[in-house]
Amino acid sequence: LAMRHDLFATDRMFPPPETLPAGERVFVVEGEPDAVAMQSLALHAVGVPGAEGWKSTWAPRFAGRHVVVCCDCDTAGRKLSAQVAAELVPHAASVRVVDMDSTRDDGHDVGELVREAAEFGADGLDQARRLIERETDATPVLEPPPVEHAGSLLDAVIEFVRRYVVLSE
Repeated sequence: LAMRHDLFATDRMFPPPETLPAGERVFVVEGEPDAVAMQSLALHAVGVPGAEGWKSTWAPRFAGRHVVVCCDCDTAGRKLSAQVAAELVPHAASVRVVDMDSTRDDGHDVGELVREAAEFGADGLDQARRLIERETDATPVLEPPPVEHAGSLLDAVIEFVRRYVVLSE
């Protein structure tokens, strides 16, 4: 029971992102079982403990990583994807949000995709991995939001400097 409690803890990600290889793409999924399912496809994944389990303080732990957020196909999962992606953009090297099936709203997730693929053996699992990679590669990288009024801020700084500094040629 103690191990189950640790595995399904609600105050941490599983596995911790620091334990995954640097330079490799990391998926952020909804739930530890989905992280295990992704690992079975040889895809590095971190599970967030549920649709409301993300903590903003975790975002810096993904600094410099290429992150793909792929949560459940339902309202809560899509809301989680948006939140996580927005908080990762300032820290990660790149962020993508993959919706495995935008026509579904029944909670379908990568864990179910992997279970369905496993029915066809190794070939099915390989096809599932290729599908996830293809969907990821086809999804654009999110850009950081533009800095509002950056030009006017720069103009204000220049004007301030000009008031107190005399430039000679």
